[in-house]
Order: sequence, then structure tokens, then C-alpha cells
Amino acid sequence: MKATRDAGFTLIELIVVTLIIGVLAAIAVPIFLSSMEQARTSALHAALANARLSVALVVVETSALPVGAQRDDILVAHGDADISLTLTGAGGDFCISGQHALVGDTWAGTQRDVPVRGASCAADGSLIVP
Repeated sequence: MKATRDAGFTLIELIVVTLIIGVLAAIAVPIFLSSMEQARTSALHAALANARLSVALVVVETSALPVGAQRDDILVAHGDADISLTLTGAGGDFCISGQHALVGDTWAGTQRDVPVRGASCAADGSLIVP
């Protein structure tokens, strides 16, 4: 009688499984990283939109841009330490720019314009588009 050997997997089986896992990882990792960047950019857009509405409310109520602690509260209200917002302007005209530390793109928009990628703000509150 011949003895059978059922001790485990063959080397070929292990190599095939490793290759399949490698191919799946090569497909999934770039998709995951792209999704993370899109989520961070969306968080920045939401922070810019909220800050824009808050500043517009202050301008309507006081006919002036927020200053001091009120300004600081608006610029950090989003609660994300990786997002930094800046506010420039004069009178009732303002521009808000923002950047997410993990994405690197700068976005800026005014009270009338939606945020534009790569734009920046002038001291008078106008938008500087590259």
C-alpha cells in the first residue's frame, strides 16, 4: 500500500495565491489612495463653504469683516487640524483661501465665487486666478 502525503500546499499553489493577492493589492491601493485625497479635498471645500457663510453673516450683521476672536473662531470652526484657512478683504468684500496639509493644493474663493484650485487671495479680497 502506498502512503499518501497530505501535509500542506505545494510551492506552486502558494506562488499562485501570492500572485493573485499581489495583483489585487496593486489594483486596490491606488483606488484607496485616490479616494482618501478626494475625501480630504471635500473636507476642505466644506470648511471653505462654512467659513464663507459665517463671514457673510457677520458682514450682513455688522457691515464689516470679523476681527479678533470672532475671526479666529470662524477660521478654525471646521475642527480639522490639517486644514488651514485664511481670510483677507476690505469692507464687505472678502476672500477665503484654504489648504489641506495632506493634499497640498490651495483653494480660494470669494463671497461671490466658488473655490478655485490653485487660486489665491489678494489683500483687497479679490481672487487671484493663475
